[in-house]
Amino acid sequence: MKTHRDIKFGIGKKLLFYFLILSLVPIVISGVISFVITKKQLEENTKRHLTHHARDCGRKISYYVNARYQDIRLLSKADVFEGNDRETKQRYINDAIEIYPYYKAVTVIDLNGTIIACTREELVGESRSDKEWFHRTIKNKEGDIIVLEPYRAETAEREMVIGFNSPIINESNKEVIGVLTTRVNMDHIIQVIQTLDEGTPGDNHAYLLDKKGKILAGPEKGEFLTTYRLHDFPVVKDLLAGKSGITRYRNDRGEDVISARYALMGEGDFDGWGWGVIVTEPVSKAFKAAHVIRNILFALILAFALLVIVFAVYISRGFTRPIVQVSKAALRISGGDLKPIEIKHNLKDEIGELVDAFNKMSENLYTTTVSRDALVKEIAERKQVDKALEKAKIQAELANQAKSEFLANMSHEIRTPMNAILGFTEILEEQFAANPEYNDYIIGIKNSGKGLLGLINDILDLSKIEAGKLEINYEPINPGAIIDEIRQIFSLKTREKKLNFKINVDPNLPKGLLFDETRLRQILFNLIGNAVKFTNEGSVTVNVKSKDGYEEGSNIDLFIEVIDTGIGICEKSQQVIFEPFRQKDGQSTRRYGGTGLGLTITKRLVNLMNGTISVKSEVNKGSTFKISLPHIRVSAIVKSPASEAEYVSGIKFKNPQILLVEDIESNRKVIRGYLESCNVRIIEAENGSIGIEKAEKFKPDLILMDMQMPGIDGYEATGIIKAEKELKHIPIVALTASSLKRDVNKLKTLCDGYLRKPVTKSRLLSELIKFLPYTKQEEPEEKTARQETDYLHDLKQLALQKNRIPKELVDIFRTRIIPEHENIMKNRSNKKIRNFASMVLETGKEYNIKVLQNYGNELQEYINSFNVKNINTLLTNFSEMAEIIS
Repeated sequence: MKTHRDIKFGIGKKLLFYFLILSLVPIVISGVISFVITKKQLEENTKRHLTHHARDCGRKISYYVNARYQDIRLLSKADVFEGNDRETKQRYINDAIEIYPYYKAVTVIDLNGTIIACTREELVGESRSDKEWFHRTIKNKEGDIIVLEPYRAETAEREMVIGFNSPIINESNKEVIGVLTTRVNMDHIIQVIQTLDEGTPGDNHAYLLDKKGKILAGPEKGEFLTTYRLHDFPVVKDLLAGKSGITRYRNDRGEDVISARYALMGEGDFDGWGWGVIVTEPVSKAFKAAHVIRNILFALILAFALLVIVFAVYISRGFTRPIVQVSKAALRISGGDLKPIEIKHNLKDEIGELVDAFNKMSENLYTTTVSRDALVKEIAERKQVDKALEKAKIQAELANQAKSEFLANMSHEIRTPMNAILGFTEILEEQFAANPEYNDYIIGIKNSGKGLLGLINDILDLSKIEAGKLEINYEPINPGAIIDEIRQIFSLKTREKKLNFKINVDPNLPKGLLFDETRLRQILFNLIGNAVKFTNEGSVTVNVKSKDGYEEGSNIDLFIEVIDTGIGICEKSQQVIFEPFRQKDGQSTRRYGGTGLGLTITKRLVNLMNGTISVKSEVNKGSTFKISLPHIRVSAIVKSPASEAEYVSGIKFKNPQILLVEDIESNRKVIRGYLESCNVRIIEAENGSIGIEKAEKFKPDLILMDMQMPGIDGYEATGIIKAEKELKHIPIVALTASSLKRDVNKLKTLCDGYLRKPVTKSRLLSELIKFLPYTKQEEPEEKTARQETDYLHDLKQLALQKNRIPKELVDIFRTRIIPEHENIMKNRSNKKIRNFASMVLETGKEYNIKVLQNYGNELQEYINSFNVKNINTLLTNFSEMAEIIS
């Protein structure tokens, strides 16, 4: 049997080892990363400042040499050189050398090569006709400067000089009459190099090399003219090749250095002469700070390791002592000694609970004679717990599935009666179109039903989003058509509230986009609807912009901005408004309505499309909502289709026989009401079983099949009908209240078409004409109301005539007619509209205003013919007419 003393690597040592690993590894990794980053940054900084110094030094030299070109060119053009007065020439060059102290000597030579004037007067009379540079200068009639490479002057100091020789040209005949030479010492250039060299650390230096690789200026004052060549160094080879840059290499002392080289580009007349500047710095100096960090890191690691060891030993003893005692007691019990033992401790954690449990277990083992049976029983209980956990897991999964089923059932149970409500409303709207009073009631029912349906859709959409089941369906759309539709929908409401409503669309917005039309319309409806609802005066502005920043214009970024001058949102509520069922603090639900879902769904839809939404608002000054939708693909241009209602208007079928399988009587009545004027014979079935029987008996031209029915549902009935050879050709259109995607996909494979409840007449006819022959009758054009612009034009012309609109008429409008019009716009009735028309007509007759007479007559004509559309148009247009008169 293995005893406690057999353990070589106990839990205490393991804890100590784990503490060291977990504590030191992050420090070592972070230290190494810091060292590498610091070292790399130092190297980049060194290269940057060396490059800057070399380039700055080279530019200073170029400027200095080019200035000497300009000096001798200016000196050679003096008038004193055209005469034969040598004394004058001598005085001129003596004055010049005082003005230009960097000149070592200035000399005037005639065409024979004889020196006729010189700042070193002892050279006057000597000949330079044997010098090659003299003959080159004499032959240079263009006035170019002939330069001599640096050499030592023939003086006691033996300074380094550069020769500049210029022909002296007679301005009258453009002939060369002599040569002017200057010898410029290089002290200034040497000083520039030495200044740069003094700032270079260590034994590395700055050099100025000529095009042959000879050192012209360097660190050793007495050796800068040495003939020592540096051709073996790569940095010099690159420099002599005219390549500026930075190089890291080992020098002749075996030291790792960083060297910057700069090939002089020259300036003005100076072309650089092939010179170059080299500046070096040892890597050990550049990385000194990194090495200090490394040494500090090693010291910290050692110190931290000691602290961890001390801490780990202290902690591990507190943890391991009771565990070791439990281990010894367990070994004793396993050997058959069941005598209870109480392990003392003062721990109030899991280890303490373990020791207490062991003490209790030891006592139970001793006091019971069936300790082994009890242990077996405990194991069985544990298995039962595992089974209970597994059962709970299955129940949780079933609960999640039940949630999805609940959403589907709620959609079906609510949409089914909504189908009847909206369907009967649409039928009543057609039958009572000639009665404005009833029509108002019907429109109220219709709008309320649509509002309830919108609320249901919002809740379902939010549930789908939270469950991660809402998908964005991208398809080609025409954004301009959607924006025009939005403009039409909100124009009437904004005009009623006297708001300035503008939609500004970027002219570069593509005509076709790959986008989810439903979700785009939903976003615009929510944002603009809120802006109109919470704005009582001022304006609502919508800006739609696009940015094409992608290759070949295949993608754009879309930006939508909705700006209002409404009640605004305080800063603390600007995040709350995006939470479900939350509205800003202090908002009156009774006054403004709403559920608090619109902005929540809008934000989550935008996020699903990888976009962002933000709000900027100030109380009582208005709000601005901004949406950014990136990477929207551009598609082929999509034409704006005619409205669905216009598309199916005047449809007459050729007496087909349709089997309607629907278990709810009200829904069957709706379908009958929709089709009673379309030349259709309808056979009805209350459930799936009867539907199958009547399909076999009558063999209809088309079957409308409700999918959720008691007994045999629509899915099973459709499968049976499609399986029969004589019936499988009959098209079956599903009627479903489900909003789940899996159900829609199943319907597409099982049925020939499907309609989602609530079903409208236009959607029903649009689906039926896909399968049944029909004819379309052109409806006679309805007389439309006189255009608003006609009345406005007539009134504006009238207002331009002096005293044509009397003050009494203005008073009548302000006190009687305008208040009556505002009352009608709030509470319309046939009687009130008729009285208003008479009031306008009689006023026009009294003051002989033809425009008002025509308006009153036309409004009465539409009242008598029950033309609701044109009545609404004339009433809406009256607002701006009243503004002109009042």
